Amino acid sequence: MLTRLRSLKVKLETARGTAVVPDTDVFAFDIECNPDESMAERKGSGAFMGQTAAAVPENSGAWTLSFKTELRGSSDWDAGLSILMQSSGSLLSTKTMNPTSASANFKTMSAYVYEDGRVKKIKGSCGTGVLAPDDGRLVWSFTYKGVEDTGTPVADLALPTTAYAVTIPIPWGQGTNTATLAAADLAISTFTFDMGNEVSPVYDQGAIAYYQITDRSPTIAFDPDAALVATRADDAIWKLGTESAVDIAMTDGTTSFTLNAPKWQRTEIPTGDRDGTIIQDMTGQCNVETIATGDDEWTIVAA
Repeated sequence: MLTRLRSLKVKLETARGTAVVPDTDVFAFDIECNPDESMAERKGSGAFMGQTAAAVPENSGAWTLSFKTELRGSSDWDAGLSILMQSSGSLLSTKTMNPTSASANFKTMSAYVYEDGRVKKIKGSCGTGVLAPDDGRLVWSFTYKGVEDTGTPVADLALPTTAYAVTIPIPWGQGTNTATLAAADLAISTFTFDMGNEVSPVYDQGAIAYYQITDRSPTIAFDPDAALVATRADDAIWKLGTESAVDIAMTDGTTSFTLNAPKWQRTEIPTGDRDGTIIQDMTGQCNVETIATGDDEWTIVAA
């Protein structure tokens, strides 16, 4: 069995934890899908040391799925990426993704991971994602928690025919992207957007029925050149807890995705080095803008 011969299909579930047959391909790489259960030792009393009897699994059905996929689309969200975002606590409205706190909006996903002649099946999964530049392109790194599918979660099955689009991903570093902080241009070499979702199991008679997102702490980090106090007083702004809008526009000249955090607040501002240049390695939390309604800490708009 070859590592190279793997693929991923996904589908949103109609009812959380009720498996559906995935039918949307994801252009994914670095795919890992494994059980996430501990084994209970059974070291009984007696006249000797060591393992007395066979260990038993906790039988929760927990699995972990992780992979990477590119930020791509055609003036809209790629079909596979749209499913991944929605099952990571995001609400899709037209072409805009934003976080959601309403239980009615929470979605779970079924996924099949094909591995050169066998398949691993999980259901009731949701996760969290991190967006960052990677080798000149923008890449999402997703981590999901899921439940083994009913029946035979691992079975022999030939690799399916894939049908994902192979359009060029949104590039990074070609001068087509822009970033601003408090409406002022921000020259950066990289950034990281972390959804910061906390994923927790929902139990049914000791087994996990499905997973849900129970909290989130989204952050954005980037590395602008350090500035004089008269230009950008990072230390004073940090101490005051000042919130500022962050906008990062990513485009290939045709399709664009714009990340907006209207109330980004510096939480870490250490000094760093980038090829001999002093930088401000900033990390900040994305705060709620409208206290009455929330769910507006960030948006990503496709166009």
